[in-house]
Amino acid sequence: MVETETNVVRNAKTGQKSLLERYDIPVEHLSYEYISECTNAKKLERIVTILRSGEEGYYPDLTKHAENRLSVVKPTSVILRKSEPILKRNMLKSNECKEIDKDINDWMSEMQIREKDLEEGRAAILDSLVTPDIRQFKEESVKKNSTTNSKNGKNKRIRSCDYAAWDKYDVDTELDRIDIQDEQQKAEARRLQQNQKEIVQRKKLEKHAIINKSALTGTELDVMAEQEREKGNEAFRAGDYEEALEHYNSSIKMNSNITTYNNRAMTYIKLQRYEDALNDCNMVLSVEYTNMKALLRRAVSLDHLGKSSQ
Repeated sequence: MVETETNVVRNAKTGQKSLLERYDIPVEHLSYEYISECTNAKKLERIVTILRSGEEGYYPDLTKHAENRLSVVKPTSVILRKSEPILKRNMLKSNECKEIDKDINDWMSEMQIREKDLEEGRAAILDSLVTPDIRQFKEESVKKNSTTNSKNGKNKRIRSCDYAAWDKYDVDTELDRIDIQDEQQKAEARRLQQNQKEIVQRKKLEKHAIINKSALTGTELDVMAEQEREKGNEAFRAGDYEEALEHYNSSIKMNSNITTYNNRAMTYIKLQRYEDALNDCNMVLSVEYTNMKALLRRAVSLDHLGKSSQ
């Protein structure tokens, strides 16, 4: 009781209210009879807090009785939780240490396998890219032009005072020569352009031939799909919507997700293919009905299709 009086005096000096006053708990409730009959979990929690504080004295048996009663009324009470110290390695049993080490090693092995899959996926993508040798075409074109010029025997410039040479100069022949040279240059340009198209088409065919979903791991497909989506984003920002659509289609074939569908829907809108854009928006909303981008793009598509009431 001396300690209780000391606490009361201390609280009076500091101006703080006691827990009994703060929780509005009569001192008569700190008894075996009341605690045994009490069914109010909140009051029991406050009584346990008061008894543990020692403001009204230290009563270990009564405190234990209140805790037991609270465990019956509300077993999940926060008051009953006991903090346990963090276990260190030297506090664990040998079999527990071995199990933890095994889990860590398994995790590291899995990460190494995933990293290897990613590297192989990058290598496969790099191997699939066939870049045309532009310099070769330029050199070939230069050689061709030089050969043509040498064959045609380009005339030297006639001096203004060389009247005899001017008398021999045939304007019609020179114009015909220039026309033939222009036609040859245009034909060469068309040939180079056709070769370029064939190389691009061959690259597309090789790319589609390499991508075999059954032969690739999930990680490789994810990486390749993400790279295709990024290429589509770059093409979209550059205003090349046809190329962006091609990359988005490739990404969806490898690994479809709502982000790519959303991007493709916007590409369809730019290409004025509103029906296709509406289908992609509906696909996104079927998975995530609160997706704001899909809702806005769906509204734009419906507006252009004359179905704004939907």
